[in-house]
Amino acid sequence: MLVIFTAIATIEGDTITTFDGLTYDLTKSCTFLLAKDNVNGNFTVVLNKENNNKTLVIIADGKAIELLADGQIKVDRQLTALPAVFRDTTMTSLNGHVKINVAGHLDVDYVKELDSYTIVMNGFYFGKTNGLLGSYDNEPYNDMMTSFGKPSDNADRFVKTWEVGTGKCR
Repeated sequence: MLVIFTAIATIEGDTITTFDGLTYDLTKSCTFLLAKDNVNGNFTVVLNKENNNKTLVIIADGKAIELLADGQIKVDRQLTALPAVFRDTTMTSLNGHVKINVAGHLDVDYVKELDSYTIVMNGFYFGKTNGLLGSYDNEPYNDMMTSFGKPSDNADRFVKTWEVGTGKCR
């Protein structure tokens, strides 16, 4: 029997639950690194949060895939009709769910009505990621590790270290 492990993280409104089960609130508006494959560079997941408006960006297969708050998808800044396939990435929309699968590495399920994202990562990435969604090592105590490798017990300070881009953060 083949057993495949996966890691699941969620973003529901302003509440983030990491791959290892730590929960905290993300109240700031900014652009943040959620998760990144630190070994092979197969994907990077970024969240742009402007008050209650969110855009999830997945960089994979040489493309930038934007999942907009209204459920629409842009690929390399171009609005894209669903279903769509680019190399090993598939995107679908059905019954209010937008799903993105990145070559079996990563799945994102977005439910607009609930402002809910579920991010499922292949078990291959055990201990190989970092960002606001944690390191996926089954140790929730170290999920608030800053971008410079120091543990934090303050969610706001932790979150600030994962800000990316040049925009003003609030």
